[in-house]
This record gives sequence, structure tokens and C-alpha cells, in this order.
Amino acid sequence: MGVTDSLYIKMNSRGKPLTPFEHFKADFEKTIKDVSQELYKEFIKKVDIDWVDMFWKYRSEDNEIDDEFMRLYRFVTEMICYDQSINIINNDFDLATEVYGKDNPNAEENLQFLFNALDSWKDIENIGGFFKNTFSESQSKINKVVLYTGAINLFSMCCHNYGKTSGKRRLFSFVNTFLLYAIQLYLIHKDEISADAFVKRLRIVRNLAFNSQDETRETKLAGLLQDVKNIILEEKIELNSLGFSELQKQQELDKIQWRNDNTELDHILNQLEDHKLLQGNIAIIGLDKPEIFEKQAANFINLFNGEIHYKGISKALLTIGDYSQLVSWRFLFGNTNDSTWRELFTPSKKRKRFNETKRILSILLAPDTTDFQAYISNLINAYRVSENTVKNWRYYFIKYPNMRKGKSGVYNWYNDPERIKANQYEVYMMNTPQALSGRHWNPFLYEIAQNDSFKSKVTLEEYGAKLVLNKKNEKLECKNDGWYLYDSEDNVTQKLEIDQTDGNDIEDRIEIITDFLNNYLD
Repeated sequence: MGVTDSLYIKMNSRGKPLTPFEHFKADFEKTIKDVSQELYKEFIKKVDIDWVDMFWKYRSEDNEIDDEFMRLYRFVTEMICYDQSINIINNDFDLATEVYGKDNPNAEENLQFLFNALDSWKDIENIGGFFKNTFSESQSKINKVVLYTGAINLFSMCCHNYGKTSGKRRLFSFVNTFLLYAIQLYLIHKDEISADAFVKRLRIVRNLAFNSQDETRETKLAGLLQDVKNIILEEKIELNSLGFSELQKQQELDKIQWRNDNTELDHILNQLEDHKLLQGNIAIIGLDKPEIFEKQAANFINLFNGEIHYKGISKALLTIGDYSQLVSWRFLFGNTNDSTWRELFTPSKKRKRFNETKRILSILLAPDTTDFQAYISNLINAYRVSENTVKNWRYYFIKYPNMRKGKSGVYNWYNDPERIKANQYEVYMMNTPQALSGRHWNPFLYEIAQNDSFKSKVTLEEYGAKLVLNKKNEKLECKNDGWYLYDSEDNVTQKLEIDQTDGNDIEDRIEIITDFLNNYLD
């Protein structure tokens, strides 16, 4: 905290030098007094009495509330800065002069906003209870907004973390900043905004905040916070502003109209929005078919309720078609972690084939069933035993679990210049999602390497290596037309050609190589 030339160090009532907070407070009192005698008197009264109690519960380990007060003060002050295009200064004394000093024509208005903000928290009898009534941690609940985290008391989090960083990461995140600003505006204007309207608008802010990661950065905060202000105070969404994602804003506008036209389905839309894999973006289901929306939404929620393993759902989708999405030179599939599915279900200009994912998922969600466990199992089993099933790459991905062991859910068809999965059996399973500098394997070789019959007889190194046949001093490679054996100098010694029709295997190439190796390695 800085020191001004006009203020000397004096002794407080206990005969000790002023603490940094007391020093700032004394200087701030002078700043206020120069602007308004009335506001000065109000500050003197409230800062040591009215506003102290609300911070006491959130005090630090040394039983002081100085830092907690200053972090909330800093939050409110910086919100004013973003709103009025005031340059944010690290020094608290200088920033107070810029925002609240007599040379600022909006000084009195800004002080009143600060006082109103602090008063609004003082007027809440139980701040923790307020957040519990406003947010839900994970489950969709009526008149609440899901935050997908156990940390929902944004007031407490702001008091302890606002302005602090860990490396380059803000401890009080951008999303939390948008949400707390939304709440702060509501509390100040509570007499003008009904409780129902507030929750409705806060839901929109949540949806935009969670689905505008590409747009969220320090240099865009003014536009983002202006969007929050417009939504909370006026329920106005401006498409062409320099704020949240334009795609998501259009979706929110569409939802407003859709809710007006389909009031009986409003609660179903809320439940769908609140799902942890969607977090406000329901594009994967869409609003274009209200006649089947309720069934599709309910089936999505039931299918992704945590009871069915994600890999089972992925297999079921693959029985219908190729639901993957293209990211530059690699393809993304749903895997064992939430993040891969969340990415698939959120449209992005960085990925292609979203509409194909949507189409295939819609087919999976079409049946009238409540027993999705049985439905998924039957779908996969029927695909595997059918004589009509084509032995393309999807067949192998469904049948052989080791071919889906990569942590990222990302695959690279490395002999596929058009990115259409040409040479479909020449593929890498990637352990990291973005670069081949991370571990990766040919999944057909990986399946062989994980076979209990061969584990002691073969070695599969990482980074796309061939499979080593230990005692033979040979290597095995899976290519589009079959299996190739190489000697130590990389000369082809044998080739097991796979009969194909239209580029698809007629026989199971894993079974063929397994039979061969059982004899060859004995």
C-alpha cells in the first residue's frame, strides 16, 4: 500500500503507528471530505461501525479484517474503473484519487456507488445463506443457478482472493468477477428488479461467462462487464458489443423467445442448461424442434447421469456413425473425462463436424426408454454380432477397449491429407490432446501389446513406434492394407495382407495377427 506526501505517520489511540489500512482510511477520509462533507460524515460513521460486522466472519487468522475490506473495496472500485474507462493503478492511494477525488467529475456518484455496494452487503442478514439460496453447487434446482463447484460464496472468495494471483492465474477468476458484479448490481438496484427476474438474468450471465472462454481476457473486461450490466439492469443482450461470445449471445436471445413461446417447457430447458456437460450451452440439443425437445432433453439428462460409463456411450454413438470433431489435424472423441464431452457439445469455430455430432447424438436420444443401461448395452451387442457390420475403424474402436486407452480422446490419422480418415487403419492414439510430442501409439499395435498372451514377448515403445517382437529381433507395423514385419534394418520380411471391400477389412485384422503371433512367437 502506498504513502502520500500529504499524510505523516501519526500515533493511533493505542500509541502505535497507523496500520497500512488505517493509513489508507485516513487518507481516503480526506479525499471524501474534499468532495462532499455529507458523504464524509456518512463514511466516518459506517466504516468503523456499520460495515465492520459483515467482514468479521471472514476475518483473517490474525483476527483482522483490514485486507478483507480492502479486497472488496478494490473489487467495487475496479468495477467503476472498467465502467468509466479509468486506468487501473496498483497503488490504492493513487487509484482512490483517480476514482473518488475532487478532480473526477463523477466523484460523488462513484462514492455513492461504493457506499451503496457496502450497504447492500450489510443489509443481508446472512451472506452465506444468500449465496446458498442463489446458487446450487451441482444439481439443477428451481430458482437457483448451478455453479458446478462447492465454492459458491463469492463474497467470501472476493474478500480473501480478489487481486491475488498464482503464477498468471487469477485466484478470483474472471467468471467469479462477472457473477459477483452481476450480484452487486442487483443488490444495489434490488427495489427495481424482482427476485425472479434477477435469477433469470443471472442465469444468462452464467451461461455467457462459462461459454466465452475465447473472448475472456484482461483487455476485453470493459466490454464483458458492460454486457453484464446491460443484462442485469435491463435484460438487454447486445449482439455486436465487444463482450461475450456472439454465438452464445445469439443462443441466449433465442432462448428468451423460445421460453416465451414454450412456457410449459421452461423448467426442462433450465435442467438441460444446468447439466455439467453443457453449462448453459444447449446447442447440441438445439431449440429448432420443440415437439421433441422435452424427450431429447430428458433422455440426455438420463443418459449422462453418471451411471453409464462414458466409454459405453462413446461406443453406442460409434454404432450410429462417426461423431468425432476435427480440430486442425486431429480428431476429438468423448473419453473418460468430462472435459472431452463438454468440448464436443460446445460449438466452436476451432472445430469442424459439430452438426454431425449433433445428428448422431439426436438418433441415440430418440427412443422412448428409461433404461439407458440396457439400451446402450443392447445397441453395442447388436452391432458387434451383426453380419452386416462393416469392419471399418469404428468396428475396431467398439470391439477392442485398449484402442481407446489414450487419456485425451484425440486421434490423428497420419496418412490422411484431406482429413477424412483416409487410410483408416493408419492412426495414432494420442495421450495428450494437442501435440504429437506427447506419448502416442498406433491403437492396433497397442491392442496387441496389451494382450496377456504377448506381454512378455513384445515391446511397444511410445511416440508412434513399431511393435518389437523381442526374440525375433523384428518389428511389426499396422498399415492400411495389412500387417508388415521388418528386420533390424527396416527391410520388409513378411506381409499379412488383409482382404478388403471398398477399403474396409473383410476379416478382423486383430484376430488375424493374434493367430499369426501365437504360432510365430512360440
